[in-house]
Amino acid sequence: MDAPYVLRLLALKLPSLQWVGVVGVVTVVVGGGGDGTVAVADVVGSNSCATHEGEDSASEFMCADEEVEELLMHGGFSPDHTGSLRDEPAVSPVADEVTGACDAVRLGRPLPVHIEIDCGMGRGGVTPDQADALLDHVLSRRSLDLRGVYTHFSTGAPATVAAQAAVFDATLERLNGRLGPRVRIHSTSSGGILSSPEQRRDFVRVGLGWTGWLPDDEGLSAISQASALGLRPAVTWRSNVVQVKALEAGATVGYGSKWSAAKPTRVGLVPVGYSDGYPAHLVDTQDPHRVLVEGPSGVRSVPVLGAVSMDQIVIDLGELDPSDSLLGCEVVLLSDQPDSNVGLHSIARRAGIPAHAVLTSLASSIPRVYLADSLGGASTVRVRDAGACSKVSVGRALA
Repeated sequence: MDAPYVLRLLALKLPSLQWVGVVGVVTVVVGGGGDGTVAVADVVGSNSCATHEGEDSASEFMCADEEVEELLMHGGFSPDHTGSLRDEPAVSPVADEVTGACDAVRLGRPLPVHIEIDCGMGRGGVTPDQADALLDHVLSRRSLDLRGVYTHFSTGAPATVAAQAAVFDATLERLNGRLGPRVRIHSTSSGGILSSPEQRRDFVRVGLGWTGWLPDDEGLSAISQASALGLRPAVTWRSNVVQVKALEAGATVGYGSKWSAAKPTRVGLVPVGYSDGYPAHLVDTQDPHRVLVEGPSGVRSVPVLGAVSMDQIVIDLGELDPSDSLLGCEVVLLSDQPDSNVGLHSIARRAGIPAHAVLTSLASSIPRVYLADSLGGASTVRVRDAGACSKVSVGRALA
């Protein structure tokens, strides 16, 4: 039986990315991120836009209606993914070892790959002193087609970006004579579009921007940055109130009895918990998680009471109109409104985790509805795992 909640993901056309230069690489998490990254690739491929270097007007935009330009696959690639690579010619794995998994792939065509240079992230890729050997290896293999060389900054702080970029540039200068004209250089994702514009290079990795949000770790307002780029959040998570009951003064809620009623009140049960990806942790217990209740009298923001359980949360309905029938009302757990107190960054701040972690923690069991056109009107889309089509309104405000 499907749980009574839905995560809505919209494939953004991201009209503002005309400012970026060359755009068209969507980071794909192998095996599927909780945010639906792999699953949404098909939607992005048929509804995304890319612009070539030097083009900066909407009229010069290229809409990739037939296929996405390129999908960068990183993190845990293995020959087991050969089938996916054969079916998706736009996917380019990262070659990060001289004797890596890419060598074992046999597609009947050259496998496009990117090389990652680790300039301070300390994660994937090779160190600058190993770059020459890896480049020699890739260029010596007729089965591999080098498409890009890149680095991944460990933070958006300008001083750190400048230091790591200097290491990257020095490495590129050494390799430059062996990089052909088709090899593209990239170093930043959507979070650095405004904070580090000099790092746009040949193209920008979409990163969190494909959800309509930007990271909030550069010391600048992610909301104002996203607004400046014309982005709007594309993810909404909804559920329903499945039980309403009255509590007497002094009654407690949740494991550990961390909340008690100061007066008689009403509470509602929502069938969502930390097993679904709803954050259980709070940085400040005096600043609880909140949800939006869409009741008969309008939309109201209400707090989550007590501890988050594995598959349930209890919400405070005491301040809503007592005459309202709230059983079955929709509850917005994650809003697509940038300044909402149940928006992505508000939830991440209260939980003390990155915004990315909120999205990637969403359980795969949550039914997804993909809206193919985020620019207005209604669009007929396939509701994945349901085998049906649905008319969905794209422009509805979710408070």
